[in-house]
Amino acid sequence: MSRPTQDLKQGLNPHNQPELYDTVLSEIINLIKKESGTADPIDGRSSLVSDLDLDSVEVMELIEIIEDKFYVEIPIERLPELETVEDLARLICPLIQEKKN
Repeated sequence: MSRPTQDLKQGLNPHNQPELYDTVLSEIINLIKKESGTADPIDGRSSLVSDLDLDSVEVMELIEIIEDKFYVEIPIERLPELETVEDLARLICPLIQEKKN
């Protein structure tokens, strides 16, 4: 059973690792801009679907690119929690930390 997005936001606090979070968020934003070719502003609160107009296939392609970029694997059961760019960064940071340990 997947956790709601609110739990995701509470459980993966960017204040625990602010430098890592800022780097990951910036990299994700750059990847989205590169892949989509958009000149529109993107920030952590940007919705993957409603703001960035990504369909489900495009979201999966983006996740694949992000996984390759950061050498992590996002568990499939966590995918429904990902609504915003910030959600992606908050999920990826602990996965990166796990790889380091």
